[in-house]
Amino acid sequence: MSQFAGMEDLLADFLTEAGELLADVDNKLVDLEKNPSDKNLLNDIFRGFHTIKGGAGFLNATPLVELCHRTENLFDKLRSDELQLTANIMDVIMAATGCVRQMFDDLQQQQMPQSADASLLAALDAILSGKAPAAEAPPPPAETPTDANGEHGGPNWPVLLESLTGAPSPALPPADGAPAPVTPAAPEARTASIQSIQPLKPPSRAAQPAISSAKETTIRVDTTRLDMVLNLSGEIGLTKNRLTTLRADILAGKTDAETLKALDESVSQLDLLVGDLQNAVMKTRMQPIGNWLKAGMQRSRGRKFTSQRLQTKGALLLPAGLYGPGFLVTPNFYVIKKYNESDLYALFIGHVADRMSTNKPFDGQWRKVSTYTRAKVKRLQKVLRREGYNIGDKIDGLIGFRSRVAVGLYQHKYGLKRDCWPGRATFSQASR
Repeated sequence: MSQFAGMEDLLADFLTEAGELLADVDNKLVDLEKNPSDKNLLNDIFRGFHTIKGGAGFLNATPLVELCHRTENLFDKLRSDELQLTANIMDVIMAATGCVRQMFDDLQQQQMPQSADASLLAALDAILSGKAPAAEAPPPPAETPTDANGEHGGPNWPVLLESLTGAPSPALPPADGAPAPVTPAAPEARTASIQSIQPLKPPSRAAQPAISSAKETTIRVDTTRLDMVLNLSGEIGLTKNRLTTLRADILAGKTDAETLKALDESVSQLDLLVGDLQNAVMKTRMQPIGNWLKAGMQRSRGRKFTSQRLQTKGALLLPAGLYGPGFLVTPNFYVIKKYNESDLYALFIGHVADRMSTNKPFDGQWRKVSTYTRAKVKRLQKVLRREGYNIGDKIDGLIGFRSRVAVGLYQHKYGLKRDCWPGRATFSQASR
């Protein structure tokens, strides 16, 4: 009898995604043996085991969770330089990876996997506690014997000269094509690069110093914050799968109290995860206010920032897109959002505090935007989907995030004003 009755679809989705993750881990482990200090590889493998652990936890596959938890902790110590990768540690990692694969085979048969071998778990625990045997120092490279034959069997002239005269031969410059000495690069900072947003008002070339393209198009994000985004994305995917399973149960007539309670809990969980993901993504876009000014942003009414304020990190918030004011929100914005996840709530609470001291309204105004019936929006969504744009799971007549992105891409394709809002020109183009 299956130990995952009622979760067959969820289990199948997990095995597909986790199998791809483990295959990617396998490939990266091969590369890691060649480059044991590569931070990118260590981060990627860490995320692979972490994501597999999350999915296994959703299935209550405790043995798999325990093994992946230990393995991800090991990679967390490796990537933070608390441990150094040795041959002994690599052997344990390979054994753990093989055990994860065996557990996948058990899950494929819809059976709960057996616990990992006690000696493997003990080896992982020993490494994590610092009790693993230290790696032996690598032997010094063997000296290459010198003889009178040079490259390609030709005479080695310096050696012959020394043997005839008894004097040491002078150092010769490297032959053409020989690799020049290379100074090892400094360890790479634990940050990752992502694409920055398009500035609202680029500065004129005459007024600004030349800036390299890398500085203009990228910002640096700590990998801890990037890990958070990836983890939340994985948890949202698992919750979506859970909701899909519950939907199928309900459509099949299973409407008992336990099923409805599970549905309510999953919907609440998804709501929390989406809010956390929105905040995490917003924080990845935070960079010093001085950088925003270099990118072309201008403070309202021509006001200036203090030199200290220019170092404060901020993120660009456009709650009404092109049809309202823009804000550079600082970390305090997210303190307010801990009480209420709404961007507008946090924005207006901050504005109330400003009004207490200055009593000045927003410099910009929210303009009215055109509204349309759901039936008309549905027709537009059908056109967008027919042309290959992703509008989400269904045609519902609602302009959500994906539909707005699709509208923006559609407007760009046909040379329309790209405001990501379905205005008159957009509907006119779609009706042709």
